[in-house]
Amino acid sequence: MDQTPPSDLLTAALETIKRWDDAEYNKNAQLILEEQPYLMRFIMNLVDDMQEEDIEFLILALMGVQLGFKMRGIPLDIASPDAIDSRVKTLVDRYDEIDQKEEVSIDDVFETADNPRVVKQLFEVYYRDFIEGESIGMAEVMNLLLVIELIVSAVEGSTIETPEDK
Repeated sequence: MDQTPPSDLLTAALETIKRWDDAEYNKNAQLILEEQPYLMRFIMNLVDDMQEEDIEFLILALMGVQLGFKMRGIPLDIASPDAIDSRVKTLVDRYDEIDQKEEVSIDDVFETADNPRVVKQLFEVYYRDFIEGESIGMAEVMNLLLVIELIVSAVEGSTIETPEDK
């Protein structure tokens, strides 16, 4: 049996989540609702605009990013509504610029992301585990990537700086 550790904490977090039974998953989903209520509200407000699988994935993404920070021992605060609104405006402006190009590719989004590795990794999980074999349009992909980027940046922005040990 291979005991090689995962290459990064997001992978480790997602692997941990996949091992949870339904009761543990539901308990942690409730916990994330308490820890990041405004991000969860933002995601749940998308229910009318996105497929159920998309919402399930976005909750998984939020839980994975949050757990990755916890595994690293980085304390988090609640992402504020003002921070989320500000980030949404910034991302929408950036995506509008990308959309103005004659030829738009998914790589354009990854290249301009604040944390391209994490955004790409989460999108690959989405593609592999949630829409395998389905065809989706670029507009749907862009909307999903915008929300993924929002989740990643909002959680990163909610980190609490602690004094370093001397």
